[in-house]
Amino acid sequence: MGAVLQYKQENPVAIMWKYVLVLVLFIGLGTSVLADEPTTEPEPEQLPITELQQQEADSQQQLVNSLLSLSETLVARHQQLAALNKQLLRTSKDAEKAELRLEIDALTTETRQVEQNIDLVILGLQARQYNKDNREPEKVNISDEISRILQPIVMSLQRTTEPARRMEELRQLADQAESRITIAKNTLQSINIFRQVDAKYPKDVKERLDRHYELWTQRLQEAQDLDLALAEQLAATQRARGSSLKQFSADFGSFILNRGVSLLLAVGLSLGFILTAQLLRTGASHLYRRTHGGVLSAGMRIFSMSITLISIIGGFVIAVSIFNIRQDWLMLAMSLLLAVALSWTFLRSLPALTEQTRLLMNLGAVREGERTIVEGLPYRIERLAVYTKLVNPALKGGELIYPVQELIGMHSRPVTEGETWFPTKIGDWIVRDNKHYEVINQTPEHVILKRPGGAEDFLPSTAFMNTMFEVITDGYRVSYQFGLDYQHMNEAQAQIPKKIDASVSKKIRSALGKQSLISMETRFVSLGDSALMFTVLVDMGPGHGKDWQKLQKFINLGVVEACLTNKWAVPFPQLVIHKA
Repeated sequence: MGAVLQYKQENPVAIMWKYVLVLVLFIGLGTSVLADEPTTEPEPEQLPITELQQQEADSQQQLVNSLLSLSETLVARHQQLAALNKQLLRTSKDAEKAELRLEIDALTTETRQVEQNIDLVILGLQARQYNKDNREPEKVNISDEISRILQPIVMSLQRTTEPARRMEELRQLADQAESRITIAKNTLQSINIFRQVDAKYPKDVKERLDRHYELWTQRLQEAQDLDLALAEQLAATQRARGSSLKQFSADFGSFILNRGVSLLLAVGLSLGFILTAQLLRTGASHLYRRTHGGVLSAGMRIFSMSITLISIIGGFVIAVSIFNIRQDWLMLAMSLLLAVALSWTFLRSLPALTEQTRLLMNLGAVREGERTIVEGLPYRIERLAVYTKLVNPALKGGELIYPVQELIGMHSRPVTEGETWFPTKIGDWIVRDNKHYEVINQTPEHVILKRPGGAEDFLPSTAFMNTMFEVITDGYRVSYQFGLDYQHMNEAQAQIPKKIDASVSKKIRSALGKQSLISMETRFVSLGDSALMFTVLVDMGPGHGKDWQKLQKFINLGVVEACLTNKWAVPFPQLVIHKA
């Protein structure tokens, strides 16, 4: 029955509920991060006031020193550019002009970088956000209405992650400055190797060495100043943010006081409305089952489905209305996003939902209260719902839960009076393949048969149903045949059967009890080749299934005792030899 637990396809109704649960959890957990109401910045760690003032003063002085150093670097860059431009005007060689233009372009790029670094030291990274906040929101590649829905979520994410992104950008700039310092030091070390050697270089080469030395010295100083300024900005930003625990506490407190109240009201009232509607539906269904034989009619099922649909839609409308009244645009946008997801799921599942709706209204080929066959075994459809309950009362653990889509393609029929659900019950005795068994367990998967002596046989339930066997728990008949010599033909019609009946019945009643034997009859059945043939028929009462094998012995003993008492001869089989 493993197929019961493996669904061929997802139930569309279950998918919709999964969307509701997943997105509600997403809303509940995510809004603490997406909170966009203004929050009070956590206070920095408690330090003595004089120490804080000293730190602020040192930080300001470091920034001023960095700015002065970068300003000197900028003035030097402009002077070098002016000198290179004059040299470009004086030279007449094309090769020198090309080389000078390359140096001028590189120096111009570095000059712009120095100017940007000066702006970074003066304004910090937060100034860049000024222009971003005043820009119109970027259009997405979908319709304007969807863009408006997603806009609060995207903007809230941007605002929430802005401090972290700013810190990461400062770290990247600091890493870049450290890399430049390393490059500049290595380059200066290479230049100094040639400058420190006591050698007479040509004038052009010496001027080139001096120019490169001056340029890379300025670059090293610029990178060191920028690295120091960025380190100070990182430290100042971290002091402003405070500890992570305090930041989390402030964000969580803001969420509870603002968006948390909206979410609590929306979820509480929505769930309250849904639960109230479901209680009404359950009570009405229970009352109807009690008064109508335990089966819901199609009209009552339509009523129940309508109540469920109204409760879901009503709960959603209540949540959206609360978000709208409290002007919580982020939660409102996420609610509309949830509605779009549910609508898309509903449209994709519409063909399957149509057939499932017919089944749920008890108008399909499978109906509540009827009998159906599942993997070769009969079951009663106890409750027809999204997850249908199938019951076989004769099997241990004979309750199955089937999703409604698994019932598509199945059939059912009304249950007839006195119809059995399984041919045996636990404790029954059966005779199968001329062997004696007791049924000690039967489930939807297997039947366990126990032989006298303790050996057990395991059979799949469907295989057990497809075999021939005899249930002897509530009574059975045993037949026994024997033969007597032809010399007793005069007694064969009446006296011999009467005496055999008396002897065998006495033996059985003395061994198994007076009530064990219901009836007994000995019949003269035929004239055999060498004997008069008799058949003994013994009918046993209920409760003696376990004595099936013993009964054979008692019949034998009774027949032998009668033969000895009455001196009846039992002939041997004759062998007739024919000559050729």
